Amino acid sequence: MDLEGPFDTIVSIESLEHTKDPAEVLAQFHHLLTPGGNLIVSIPSAPTIEINPFHLFEISDMEEGVRFFESHGFMVLEAEEREDAYKSLFGLFHLEPKFKAPADFATQ
Repeated sequence: MDLEGPFDTIVSIESLEHTKDPAEVLAQFHHLLTPGGNLIVSIPSAPTIEINPFHLFEISDMEEGVRFFESHGFMVLEAEEREDAYKSLFGLFHLEPKFKAPADFATQ
């Protein structure tokens, strides 16, 4: 990603599962968010790779999603599982960066 921040809020709707390196995408989001900023993510919350060849990453359930985001520097403020019109499950996560390195703020 080649974006300039900082941003108060970043929204990622049904896109993280299409990335080759979701950890790198989250690292970029973390870097681009202001302190106390918000990341809103919607991602399938059930295995989908076998039925959608465009999905490169998946979580198998909400608990795995929470662990994934927490292990990549985000605090989960809210996590809710919903069902779309096609009866597919997806997780809606409201996240906040846990911390930023002091050097990240030096140029702001």
